[in-house]
Amino acid sequence: MATTCGPVYEVSAKYTEQLNYSNPVGRPVQPIRFEEERFFMLNTDYEEFWTHPPDVPPKEYVFRYGTKAAPGGYLPGHLPIYSLIPGSYHYQPLVEVVEVYVPSTYIANSLRSAHAVLTSDYPTNEAGTYFVRPVL
Repeated sequence: MATTCGPVYEVSAKYTEQLNYSNPVGRPVQPIRFEEERFFMLNTDYEEFWTHPPDVPPKEYVFRYGTKAAPGGYLPGHLPIYSLIPGSYHYQPLVEVVEVYVPSTYIANSLRSAHAVLTSDYPTNEAGTYFVRPVL
């Protein structure tokens, strides 16, 4: 497979990053966070329906305003947080989406790791929805 040039992402004020990857289906990549570091995920938008999901599926934490009973919109600009990436024990490209409900005073990207999400007081909802989203 030939290496193709993906999009350019601004990583900090000092430099930008050109993401090079093989992408035969032409899908866009999206920045994510893992352990406070930035990585990239290939969003296939392909939903997987499992009757017997794995014991330890990777989690993708997405942030919404509101509560479980009255969910609001998703936070603009907040990067999804992943619990596992390639090289982590139990990693696989199928992730379970977990919604984290935050108040309107929450500042986007304040939480930057799965550990921070789990130790916060913000309620979560494991919807049982799985997507194919490999981390590059």
